[in-house]
Formats: sequence, structure tokens, C-alpha cells
Amino acid sequence: WSKPPRRRVRMAPRFAKILVLLVFGCHEPRARQPRVAAPKPDAAMTTVADVTLAPVVEAPEADLREMQRALDGFGYALYGRVRNVAANVAVEPRSLALALGLCATGARGETREEVRRALGASLDDARWEAALATLSRREVAVEAGDAELTTFHRVYASRDLATRDDYVSRSLRLWGAPLVRLDFGGPEGVRAQLNGQASAQTRGRVRELVPEGGVRAGVGAVVASASSFKARWRADVVRDEGFHVGGGTALVPVATARAAGRFLYARAPGVQALRLPLGEGERFTLDVFVPDAVAGLGELEAGLTTDSVRAWTAALRPTEVDLALPRFRVAPARSLALRAALDEAGVGRLFDPTKVDLTGVARSAPGEAPFFVSELYHAAVVEVDAEAARPDAAAPQTAGGARVSVRVDRPFVFVISDARAGALRVIGRVNDPAGREG
Repeated sequence: WSKPPRRRVRMAPRFAKILVLLVFGCHEPRARQPRVAAPKPDAAMTTVADVTLAPVVEAPEADLREMQRALDGFGYALYGRVRNVAANVAVEPRSLALALGLCATGARGETREEVRRALGASLDDARWEAALATLSRREVAVEAGDAELTTFHRVYASRDLATRDDYVSRSLRLWGAPLVRLDFGGPEGVRAQLNGQASAQTRGRVRELVPEGGVRAGVGAVVASASSFKARWRADVVRDEGFHVGGGTALVPVATARAAGRFLYARAPGVQALRLPLGEGERFTLDVFVPDAVAGLGELEAGLTTDSVRAWTAALRPTEVDLALPRFRVAPARSLALRAALDEAGVGRLFDPTKVDLTGVARSAPGEAPFFVSELYHAAVVEVDAEAARPDAAAPQTAGGARVSVRVDRPFVFVISDARAGALRVIGRVNDPAGREG
């Protein structure tokens, strides 16, 4: 979080940064040069233990269902604002909502209301925050055989930050986000520490949560959160087949899994939809939406909304299918910068020092400029692999009867959901299964 320049400058660091699988980037200019020592390791950090906490708030199931519906809509709307990038891309709406919720806990007035409206819940203020926070705490790590979802969030604060006790208490009680005190030292040292923590918690899949320059001099606090999804399914064979990378006419060889069997399948105008269960007990589902036209991804994405996806998935029926689905990896080299997209979504005050109200976060001296969010970065990592049951066999064919061929040989959209919780987790696009576009 940042402050605009002032003529008389000698300010203590202030609450400044929110990262989530992504990162909220904020900074404040300082007159003196910051120390360059790297922050101390976790073992040397001290947590806040002197705040009396009420029991963690648990929202009722009806409120959680309403909140989840709202987050689904928020996720599809946000994806529509970032899909113009050329490479593979994915967003994880729950992690983004967590970041915004952590801001809302310290926000007041219209700043808080903008966040509530963007996330779309119809619940009153207290129930909205309790539901959002409850969802953020649930299933932090889910391991179901060959499918794994991991998430990570933690609050880091400079040892000399005058954080409000009620903000610390509410963050812990609602969000389950412990506050860790550390010597921030030099910005690059802090960035290295946070990236190391995110990498460790996501099995090394999110390696650079905070981009270079994402932590600047004067940072007073950081909320870090990251998540990744990895799964493997059992196909009949895996072999190289052609894929129209980027929707081009040339076919590029990529590792492709072939399987013949009964899948949930549907056809709608211009698109094929197929559901692949993942993990032990079919804990997760992967919904794949393939445009009929090789270069039809843009048109497909333009019509991608909560309603359209619900219509496609409601039409899924058990069908005999010959499936060819490439192994794919979505791991962008750079995080998404989401300030502009969130501004378009109506969350502009967080980024506007003339309108923001984050006075619930930390104490400010009279006359000091307000805190504001300078940027928000987001990076979602998804890997879907396939293991060949019969490595040397020919491509399978279903035996007898009508069957449908689903050959995913062109850019496509995917949606990953937690089947047990009925929760959307990731929305993404694959332009190149091998991840050569980032």
C-alpha cells in the first residue's frame, strides 16, 4: 500500500502489501535508505500471541452456498477481463476473494462496499464477511490420491508497524491468517523470503509469487497467499499427437492421452463439453470446453459466463467417447497484474489515494496521506498429467454402438471444481499444453 510523495518526509513504514497466489503491491516513499539485510527465517519470527481472540466465526451452510454462487460469478467476470493475454492463463476466484476480503476487514465506508458489490453476495455485511472468511479457511490442502490442491496464506508485518489490535484480532478470528513479525530489511530480501514460503507451501509450483520490484522500500506489512493444483488421470495410452498451438494452422506435437470409455459429455452450438473426474473418490472434476473451430477460442471465451457454463454442464450425459486430451500445464512466467481489471469491476477506491479508506488497518498520524493499494498480482499454477495404462498399445476404440470423438487438438477452456464442496476453484485456458507460451 502506498502513500503519495510529501514535502516533509519522515514516516514509519505502513501496512503495505497483499499477495495472494497473487500479491497486493503497495509501498510508501521514505527519506532514509532502508536496511539491506534479508529477513530472518521463520524460526526467528515472532507471532502475535497477546491478542485475545474470540472463537473462530463459522458461517451457516446456507450462507456459504450463497457466497460460493457469488464467487462463481465474480470469477467468470474477472476471467473475461484478463483473457486477452496471448498465453495460457488461469484465475482462482477464491484466492482473489480472500485478498479482497483481507482488505475489506480494514476498509471503511464506500471502500468496503465496493468490495462487497464486486464479490456479488446478497448477504448483509457481517454474514458476508463471515461466509467469505469461512470459505477461505476450509480445505486449505486437499489430497485425494493423484489430485492435490494446496493453498497458503499468512500475514507478515514489520516489527515497528503500529497495526490496530482489532484488525489483527479480526484477521485471525475470521480469516485464520496468523500475523508474523519480522525484520523487513531490504525489499529484495523480503521478496525472496515470501517467494520461498509460497514455493515451499505449494510443493515448488508457485516459484515467484512476487515479481521483481513487487516489494518496494517502506513496505510495512504483507499478506501472502498462494495455491496450486496438480492431478494425474489414468488413460489407455499417451503418445505425441498434433495440437494447433495458439489456434494456428500448423500442428505441433504434444503428449496426448487417449482413452475410450463412458464420460459425461454434451454438445452445444459451437462447443463440445466433457467432464473428467480427478482424484480418489472423484473428488475433483475437470470440465473441458472445446470450440468447434480451430481458431474459435476467442468466440468461446466471449460467451463464457456463469449461466453459459451452467447450461453446458447441466446438459452433460453419460456417453461413449473416444477421448484425446493433451497433458497440460498452466504456469505463467509472470503474475497477472489485476489493478485495471478490478477497477473495471468497480473496486476502484482501493487503488485511489484520494478516495480510499483503509483506516481500520493501522494507526496514522494526523495529516498523513492515506494508505492505498498500488497493484494486485495473481498467479495460478495448474498441471494435469496422464499415466498410460498400456504404454505400447494402439489408440483405443470403444466397442460397438454409437460413440463420440472428442479430440482436444486446439486451444480450449477448462474449469476445475471441488466436487465434494460444490465449489469452483480454477478457470483457465490452454493455448499451448506444453506451456511454451508461459
